[in-house]
Amino acid sequence: SHSDAEVFTHAKQEGRALVTRNIRDFFALHKADSGHSGILAEHQDCDPEKNMSDTIFVRAISNLEASGWDIAGQFVALNAWSYATE
Repeated sequence: SHSDAEVFTHAKQEGRALVTRNIRDFFALHKADSGHSGILAEHQDCDPEKNMSDTIFVRAISNLEASGWDIAGQFVALNAWSYATE
């Protein structure tokens, strides 16, 4: 298992966006170094029924991608992008 800092550094070196449910630790890494390709984070509620399903998680990423927003250096809350497009 790798530490959050190791995962962050590897994603940064590879030029990859990072997807996480660990908001606290990765937001701290983002604040310390925003020179990354983007961090996509899902806020998880104490009530599991309120969390995004895998389908909604994928829809949120698709909505974000369709927006054309350059996420480089950004910390993005995926929950805000989980709306239905139909």
